[in-house]
Amino acid sequence: MSPEISILGDFNVHHQLWLSSSFTDHPDELAFNFAILHDLEQLVLHPTRIPDRLGDTPNILDLFLTYNPSAYDVTLSSPLGSFNHNVITVKCPECRAEHRIPYNGVQGFPSNVTLQRFLEAHIEITGETPDPHTGQYMERCNVCNEKNYLSICAHCEKKICEDCKAAHSDILKREIGRINNQVKRAAHRLNDQLTGVERNIVSLKQNTNSCIEEIENISKRLQKSVKDRCAFLKSEVENYHSSELKNLNTLKESLDQEVSNINANIDLAEKHMDDNTPWDDAELMDTKDIFLKTMEFIRSFDYEAGDYSRRARFNPPDDLNKLVSSLSSLGDLSFSSSSKNDGYGLGPSLGSGLMKSKSDHRLAAQFRDQEDTYGYSGRTSPLMRRRFGERNVERYSLSHLLPTLCP
Repeated sequence: MSPEISILGDFNVHHQLWLSSSFTDHPDELAFNFAILHDLEQLVLHPTRIPDRLGDTPNILDLFLTYNPSAYDVTLSSPLGSFNHNVITVKCPECRAEHRIPYNGVQGFPSNVTLQRFLEAHIEITGETPDPHTGQYMERCNVCNEKNYLSICAHCEKKICEDCKAAHSDILKREIGRINNQVKRAAHRLNDQLTGVERNIVSLKQNTNSCIEEIENISKRLQKSVKDRCAFLKSEVENYHSSELKNLNTLKESLDQEVSNINANIDLAEKHMDDNTPWDDAELMDTKDIFLKTMEFIRSFDYEAGDYSRRARFNPPDDLNKLVSSLSSLGDLSFSSSSKNDGYGLGPSLGSGLMKSKSDHRLAAQFRDQEDTYGYSGRTSPLMRRRFGERNVERYSLSHLLPTLCP
């Protein structure tokens, strides 16, 4: 299978016959001969440079040369921003996707998927794996000083060989084992604190329930006092209403009787005080006396009705607003916080892992301290070949290291 050749970019080539330019010089003729010699066809058929100065003409300066023109589809679009070249879009024959030609050339294109699949198929059929040291060269190990293929060690951040890297991994495993034992010995403290937290949860529930019950008791007492007072006042008003109503009914009945008697006397006098009814002088005197007394009663009777719509009146206390304000601010709540820091409010968030323990990387810290001591004294440290503790990257807690070291 012969490789497919495609050449593209800003060639800045001018050719009268090939690119319809206004002139042709020697470098342009060499480019044309190169395309003819290698059977390459130029697919950009329209000018790609937009004139931006007086006297300039449109030119085809960006070329796409290929020996398989039927596999590509080239389209032009307007320039981006202030760039004076049109954007060329090429549809790839492999992935059938349109790709804009990068300004940095073919280096900006993605990898050839077809060639990658051919390589993967070759590995599956032959069982051969690529050489992991391809492109590498042998160097001196910074630990054992032997010549070998080196790689960066995450423990000491030096380029070391695989044997030294395995030794460093064993040291890390032993450090992790020691730290794990320390964690196991100290884990009971978390269990004790967990038990204390559970007790605090129960105590908190009991305490809040007690406060709520006390508030409800005060509310019930105040409501009962107000209801009792209201019931007493209502009973007094009802008693007053009954008494006054009884007096008014009695007065009404008496007045009805008097009015009835007066009307009867009037009717009797109008009917019988004439010449046809015989009256003696004694009867007439008695009748006159009765009418005189009736007239005296009518003139002397004066009922003071008054304003019964205002007889009964409720007088609220003078400091009613003060009482309402006192009830609205009745009682107060005080919440006492723990004087000790529980490690949750002020400390860093625990998240889903463990907090950074003081024993984390303790051995590495000891190595770093020894290195600092030797460095200040000017002597050479016996640990200079390894320098496990000296590192510039951030140290992680045990919960971050375990997923990396123990997949």
